[in-house]
Amino acid sequence: MDINKTSTPESRAAAVSRHVDGALWMALGASICFALYVLLIGIKTPILDNFYFRQTQTALTTYWLTQGGPWLAYETPVLGYPWSIPFEFPVFQLITAAVASLGIHLDVAGRSVNFAFYIATLWPLGMLAQTLGLSRASYLATAILYVLSPTYLYWSRTFLIESCALFFSVLWLACLARFVQSGNKGSAVGMIVAGSLAILAKATTFPAFALVGGLGVLWVLVSRLRAGAPVGSLIKLTALSLLLVAIPFVIGLLWVGYTDSVKSANPLGQHLTSSALSAWNFGSISQKLSRDLWVNIIAGRIIPDAMGYLYLLGLAVAIVAFSCTRNIAIATVSVIGFLASILAFTNLHMVHTYYQVANAVFLAIAVGVCLGIIFDRGNYAVAATFLALIAAGQISLFVTAYKPIVETDQRPNWLWQAATMAHRITGPEQSLIVLGDDWSSAVAYYSKRKTLTIPGWTPPELAEQIFSDPQRFLGNNTLGAIVVCDAGLKDYKRSMPLVERFLANREQVWRHEGCRILSSQINNNS
Repeated sequence: MDINKTSTPESRAAAVSRHVDGALWMALGASICFALYVLLIGIKTPILDNFYFRQTQTALTTYWLTQGGPWLAYETPVLGYPWSIPFEFPVFQLITAAVASLGIHLDVAGRSVNFAFYIATLWPLGMLAQTLGLSRASYLATAILYVLSPTYLYWSRTFLIESCALFFSVLWLACLARFVQSGNKGSAVGMIVAGSLAILAKATTFPAFALVGGLGVLWVLVSRLRAGAPVGSLIKLTALSLLLVAIPFVIGLLWVGYTDSVKSANPLGQHLTSSALSAWNFGSISQKLSRDLWVNIIAGRIIPDAMGYLYLLGLAVAIVAFSCTRNIAIATVSVIGFLASILAFTNLHMVHTYYQVANAVFLAIAVGVCLGIIFDRGNYAVAATFLALIAAGQISLFVTAYKPIVETDQRPNWLWQAATMAHRITGPEQSLIVLGDDWSSAVAYYSKRKTLTIPGWTPPELAEQIFSDPQRFLGNNTLGAIVVCDAGLKDYKRSMPLVERFLANREQVWRHEGCRILSSQINNNS
């Protein structure tokens, strides 16, 4: 019997759709395999690539958790005694410490946990797509663009908390969508748990998702009001939604208050409280309106890093798909979420390229949903071509801009050399003073020593106290050695005479390129 003659147009269309979905699933699997390959390339090299400052800070916290340190006032011993200067709640760090306890090297554990959260985010993305009634093609196109985004390919193989916060934020949004749809109590509990973990893991990631969720709830309320739903039920939904989003924010604010009180006990930590860093975190109005932000940062760096060299095809996809009002609304809200994160924490996004882990997913959703519209219309060749070209542009940008960094062995790095040497020549009960590397945790982490790393922004009066009586800032640990990175000494400016006097008449016990280690003892015979 000729199947083609007996099958209906509907059944043939369904069969073609299944084949397309199968091809997209295979493409997603290949994308995940490529991401895993990227992870494995440099998984054992020291975490001294881009923004090693933040990577080693996260790793340093995790290391001292593995040594039995406290969980709440956890130690990040880089700015002297007392050693606690907590920022985020150590959700990611505790998980990583547990993985490391299985005998896995801490660098590998940190990279792997970050990567696991990155891939795991596909689950709440799928849940969200299903709840919103998006087609499988929409979800799969979004997932492929998310996995292959250069932003995620690179930063998800580092020792950072970003993917952890992203996972719980997307999970919160998925639970909110289910709660609004069905009023399910389990979804409400999921919102509280996921939202709280998201904001505790990294406070700057969650707000954009809360805004997107709020816009989604508003859309539903307006739609139900137009459909004649009882006003009482809409008021109840509004009140419950506000409560469920407020609880994580309250928990987050309580944590910030606690961390500020702990940091205030450290003379240098006093300059890192939420109020002290407010301008640094949020940026200025002039920054938010500047050409530099919109042209150089957003258009010139952030969007290409998220969507690859052919990112403008995403706009073409949106134009082709524009007639589908509902799904275009979802894409529009996603773009709003993408921009909201940047406009809220402008300076952080301008300075730190890893901050886009928090919002690049919204671009993947926007373009993926629009591609899904084209797939759903049966224009498979057009949609597949768009998707393939954008994905190829993502891979091409990653290979050109990021893969050489991933492949670089960081062991010759002078910071790693200095830290490992400092570890050899000092004992566990000794501390280091580090000069010329801001307040980076690199030497502290790889030396496995608690350090007083003196940043160039240290107020002169505090610098004078430190250099005149360093032991006061080392607690019960004695000074074992002084690590000096010469290139960074220029940052001390007004305090430079104090630095020179402190370093004078000390024996140099080791040197590698621009970094040297000096004796803790002053040679009075010089």
